[in-house]
Amino acid sequence: MIRRPANLPHAAVLRQMFKGSCLFRINGKRAEYEVVPGGPVSSATAAMIIAHTLCRPADPGLLASQPQSWKFDIPPQ
Repeated sequence: MIRRPANLPHAAVLRQMFKGSCLFRINGKRAEYEVVPGGPVSSATAAMIIAHTLCRPADPGLLASQPQSWKFDIPPQ
């Protein structure tokens, strides 16, 4: 049996997203979310990240209305 690591907490996901990580939706038997690099994310945490004002779709996926990845739109420093 393959064991997945525990879901990352919201604060850790925010830190990763501000560092340039992407949030990916992985479709299998059910939709799962993962921050790369980082790790798995719960659906509730993913929803909070997607609702963040800086979050933008990074990849439109097969259907423009259903993106498969998101990234923070952070201005260059």
